[in-house]
Amino acid sequence: MSAQGQQFSGFTQGSREYARLLMAMFCAGMAVFAQLYSPQAALPAMARGLSISADAAALSISAATAGLALASIVWAFVADAWGRARTMILGLSLATLLGL
Repeated sequence: MSAQGQQFSGFTQGSREYARLLMAMFCAGMAVFAQLYSPQAALPAMARGLSISADAAALSISAATAGLALASIVWAFVADAWGRARTMILGLSLATLLGL
């Protein structure tokens, strides 16, 4: 809420703030997908170390992608209840912590 008690209604499409928000969301999405696909280079070593086929090792990436898709559905409902900005901050913070 602002100082006058009015509720924030969002950014106007085409405004500078709206463009910055879109760029921030694009960068956040890229960061999440970079985390998701970063183990891909280690798949051959995983296959050798676990004595499994390359196809089976690649399923680890596929399972993570499926998990992301399912979690996105849940997070959509959470975002409606808690607010999108708060949910994005929490989700990106958790992704960063788990990535570290």
